[in-house]
Amino acid sequence: MSLVLPAALLSRGCGRAAVIVSTPRYFLSHHGTKKMPINPNFYTNHHIRRHHGILRQLSSSSTSSSSIVQESSVTQVAEALGLVSPGTTTRSNVESVGGHAADAVYIDCRSEEEQATGIVPGSFNLPYPHNGDDEIINPDEWLQDLVEEVFDSEEVSDPTSVPIYVGCRKGPRSVMACEVLRKAGYTNVTNVRGGMMAWFKAGLPMDIYKG
Repeated sequence: MSLVLPAALLSRGCGRAAVIVSTPRYFLSHHGTKKMPINPNFYTNHHIRRHHGILRQLSSSSTSSSSIVQESSVTQVAEALGLVSPGTTTRSNVESVGGHAADAVYIDCRSEEEQATGIVPGSFNLPYPHNGDDEIINPDEWLQDLVEEVFDSEEVSDPTSVPIYVGCRKGPRSVMACEVLRKAGYTNVTNVRGGMMAWFKAGLPMDIYKG
């Protein structure tokens, strides 16, 4: 079933304004006028056209390819993060990866408004190569945000060796983000094959977006 986000939530800059309700299956727009189910399928035609245009612009000047980026399935990633018990989709009792950067991290490079459709527990939101608008994010600034938001801790002596899983909605953006990380010297980077679409389809644990 195809669903569309309320117009108020789709306006530029409203990603962090979303107000999340207590149930993990729904969220409200920042006006609180419409309850919508958590589902990564939310994406309007306007956003798809804009998103594809940016990807074409970047790919024309890039040699990035999924064939040279290490990949893992969503199930393998969920198990590696300790979110599910091996061989199941049942949420484990261990703490989520958030705050445990020395072990492994999940970087979600979707836009903030896409985050409102549900997130991987403990993930870090670092949009790339755009944040739902026409402005391309500078790779160096994105890397700086990564260090400040994820690895700004004395517990992590060498961030470049930490296992990093990168996902987006379906895959293209996370491949680009993986390439940026690899070129910056990060040696343990893995693209999440199929992104949040595959994660949702597999029935893996998801949390609500809290802005």
